[in-house]
Amino acid sequence: MVKMADWQNGFKSTQLWHILQWQILHTYVGATQWKIEINAKKSKIMVASSEKCIPSSNFKINGCELDFVLKYKHLGLLFSNNGQVQSAQEHLTDRATKAWFAIRNGLFNIKAWPVNVYLKSFESVIKPILMYGSEIWGQYMINRKDSTVFKMPKFDVSLPCERLHVKVCKQILKVPRKATNIAVLAELGRLPLYYNVLQSIVKYYTRLESLEDGCLLHKVYKTSDNYENKISNVMKFIEQQLQCTSNNVQFCNKSSTTMYVKNVLCKLREYFKEKFHMYMNSAENRKLCTYKYLKQEYSIEPYLFATDNPLVKKRCNMSANKCS
Repeated sequence: MVKMADWQNGFKSTQLWHILQWQILHTYVGATQWKIEINAKKSKIMVASSEKCIPSSNFKINGCELDFVLKYKHLGLLFSNNGQVQSAQEHLTDRATKAWFAIRNGLFNIKAWPVNVYLKSFESVIKPILMYGSEIWGQYMINRKDSTVFKMPKFDVSLPCERLHVKVCKQILKVPRKATNIAVLAELGRLPLYYNVLQSIVKYYTRLESLEDGCLLHKVYKTSDNYENKISNVMKFIEQQLQCTSNNVQFCNKSSTTMYVKNVLCKLREYFKEKFHMYMNSAENRKLCTYKYLKQEYSIEPYLFATDNPLVKKRCNMSANKCS
């Protein structure tokens, strides 16, 4: 359970302190009546503020004093008192990194393991961890003024999850760490995770719009402050990335939500392929002058499916030469 208050005068307001303390006590009494046990050790107090300050006032529940924290994990996401989502992204990336190394240590003992098995493992296990809650924290990523996701080849430095994605792809290809990032993704035909974040945002807003009018979630969504402006800003940004001419976003009905989201991902993939070929043929591309003649189509290379031991070594050497 999360309790929030409009905190204007900070903990200097004695009246507000008593109100919050009464709410905590009321929650404890109600839980006791329903035979629900509240864990005081896991209950924390976090003050939303841009400053890293811990107030001196204390709250208690069942005689136990509650601790003030600057970060707290709720429903799997790490929230910070300053409202930044960078901590949540880094936390998810750390969890995904541990999971990937556990998979890697098990699979790398088997020689000549197919590349598609590694990619399937990443899609099934690692990617869901990285994308958890991306429909929420991804909106803050879109509003960043210093976002470099569309400035090739430095798109991978914008998100912690993208850095892990590129690192995994390099380990799968067994190429040096200094291999060109965009070439590594192109060799495997991978789309940057940034576009999956955009897809999750579109899916989230489309689902909220397609709910029935009597649904409680739909009512809360409609009554939120300036919800129309939030939708138009996010969806307008996505439409711009898709190079659409229309500024008005038309949400689909409930029956076509799945097809709509799939079409968005297809358009995002086409958009990235177009950006990739534009970069390969531009004057900025000085490191991959030869690679643009070898890579005609943005898809996984057929030679990567080789599993025979003699061919695996040649496969690794070819990947290293092409991506370096």
